[in-house]
Amino acid sequence: MDSHEYCSHKYLRIHALHRTFWHIVPQPHLSSTAKKMKLDDEHQHTVNWDTFGGAITSCTPARKKFVVKWISQHCALGVTMRKRKARHSNRCPRCNEFIEDSIHCIRCPDREARTIWNSSTDLLEIWMEERHTHPEIITAIMGGLHAWHRAPNSNFTGPLDLPLPITRAIHSQNTIGWFSLLNGFLSKEWIAIQDRHYKSITSRRTGRRWAIDFIQELWSISFALLMDRNGRLHNSPKIDELART
Repeated sequence: MDSHEYCSHKYLRIHALHRTFWHIVPQPHLSSTAKKMKLDDEHQHTVNWDTFGGAITSCTPARKKFVVKWISQHCALGVTMRKRKARHSNRCPRCNEFIEDSIHCIRCPDREARTIWNSSTDLLEIWMEERHTHPEIITAIMGGLHAWHRAPNSNFTGPLDLPLPITRAIHSQNTIGWFSLLNGFLSKEWIAIQDRHYKSITSRRTGRRWAIDFIQELWSISFALLMDRNGRLHNSPKIDELART
């Protein structure tokens, strides 16, 4: 089966996915990654692949390696390690939840994990303010991320008094997903609003550059939580317990 046939099978066609994503995610994992992220044809067209690609190419080699493994869901979390037959348990080393995948890594109810989530999102909000992000984009994105963190299966609506372009951006991001946002899959709507905002304040910055840097800030949140999880696992007897369970 060639690559076009493989990607056409069941989940997506190669021409429907931006070339950047095709190159950074190993071909055998592309279909399953799209399925996990719920990136069907409709959702793919709402993602800004140009800024996603720009963020990837701006990464250091070490961070790029993390992003590719994280997005393709091949980091050494419980579910993945059990599939590799390297462990007999899927459990989380922080809270002992039975199934530890990438979503659980971000949403783990462990107190230290929640502290890292809160401090990381606080830093994200500060970054947005320093980059003169449209104030209502800040309100919408911070609200959406925290709403997803509390209840991942519910749609975020935002305050009732938000202007229509922001409401449309929220709706667009709801269809893509807020976990997908953390992975760098931004709706085109955010970038268009931010670009217009920069023009309105006579800034020389662009929405595209803002989005590229913003995606990298989002990846820093996932990276911080994964590093905490890895430290908790490898600096304790937990790794032996999980291997024996």
